[in-house]
Amino acid sequence: MSDDATAAGPKSLNGNAEPSLAGASTSPTTPVAQRLLSYWRSKLNGRKAPRREDILPEELGDILPWVILVDVVGAPPRFRVRLAGTGVVREYGAEMTGQFLDALDLGAALDRALADHRRAVRECRPVVGTFDFRKQDGRWVTYERISLPLSADGETVNMLLCGARMHGAGAQATSVQFRDVPRSVGAKWPK
Repeated sequence: MSDDATAAGPKSLNGNAEPSLAGASTSPTTPVAQRLLSYWRSKLNGRKAPRREDILPEELGDILPWVILVDVVGAPPRFRVRLAGTGVVREYGAEMTGQFLDALDLGAALDRALADHRRAVRECRPVVGTFDFRKQDGRWVTYERISLPLSADGETVNMLLCGARMHGAGAQATSVQFRDVPRSVGAKWPK
């Protein structure tokens, strides 16, 4: 399930609590998503969305392996992975850089992932999604992803900064339930 990102207690990159986003109803639950949301907010500077140039990899520290940069291409938008962090690639089980999201093996999560990205672009605001899916090779992948809009002109979203804390499993792993409801705030994420 996905929803708007709030920050009811997320921690920034330096560990300080962040204020909440008015009007939103679900918070990211993983430290990766919470910290990336806080970082993104720190780069707004009065704009609806930061520019790509405002995002500095050296400032992301230990969450960098869980970051994905996604280009927004055309209208209606398609989403091409510009860069996928090493943690994301390892847990997903394949390189995704240069590929369009709609061509990736996201199992039953694909339609919801695309809808989340479209919503982040359309509304120019953060969107959080949690997913469990089975890849065609039999591996189960569980993840929480936050999609954060970036804009070269401060209005039109041309890229998404995503944080995805993923956990992959071998082909013999037991099935997990596909989440149709958001995780509760404060739920624990496997380490």
